[in-house]
Amino acid sequence: RLYEQAATIAEDVGSARLASQAYGYLGELYADEGRRAEAERLLRKAVFLARAAGADELLYRWQWRTGRLQAAAGQHAVAIDTYREAVATLQRVRPQMDVGLHRQRGSFHETTGPLYYELADLLLRHGGANHRRETIAFSKLRQAAMERAGVEGAQIGHVTFGHVINTEPRDMYLSRAAAIEDALARAGALAKLS
Repeated sequence: RLYEQAATIAEDVGSARLASQAYGYLGELYADEGRRAEAERLLRKAVFLARAAGADELLYRWQWRTGRLQAAAGQHAVAIDTYREAVATLQRVRPQMDVGLHRQRGSFHETTGPLYYELADLLLRHGGANHRRETIAFSKLRQAAMERAGVEGAQIGHVTFGHVINTEPRDMYLSRAAAIEDALARAGALAKLS
């Protein structure tokens, strides 16, 4: 009830940011209570208001929560797209958030890291239809990283990707995806040689 009152007051004073917070938190509460349809409606409103306010630090959170609802409902392709939007939004505000996390409790791994893990999990479990596009994107990412580092691929012997010591099962997904993509790229190169 308090979130509903806060949303009404925020709209009355014309604060899209505060209204987005109220609707978003109410949507999260409804999602936790299993009221999916109401949660989605409120989160859509929160996303709209966060965009209107230019509040990316709120927007990524509401996109993320919406993606979770979509994934839980079995709408995997839509959920993957929504998670990607959340990641893109987070990337815009992450430098400011990283500074804030040093002053507050928590770390990237605890606060926003799960967004990346959940997206990786969705892609590994349900991203088959997008596999070709993902392979191309991963190749571009790998090339960009080598260019940024100023090294050629032949200069790289071994690479450690992800966590050296996995503390949770989900920590293994990133290195697994990298290994699969590397194996596919090598197989493609060998096929061209034969």
